[in-house]
Amino acid sequence: MPSCSERSFSNFETETNGRSELRTSTRLIFVAVSAVGMTFGAITFATHLAELRSFAKANALETVGEPALAYYDAPFTLPFTRRNETMFAFLR
Repeated sequence: MPSCSERSFSNFETETNGRSELRTSTRLIFVAVSAVGMTFGAITFATHLAELRSFAKANALETVGEPALAYYDAPFTLPFTRRNETMFAFLR
């Protein structure tokens, strides 16, 4: 596989048996608000969502779908040290 700087569909090897194909899809970018600690109550989520929506409006971005929550730590991690994100997908 080519390095990141050389990556494009034209550089990928394809199977010759016809069972697979490469195709492009809509390009999405994700914008996230990161937080550390006990941050996923309803009020905090609403605050992060408002930040993301105001960012989208200020930058003329069209949101795609619903917001997502990302949890990065194991369930046994102490709550005040957990890393979380609220994120939205936008059309590029």
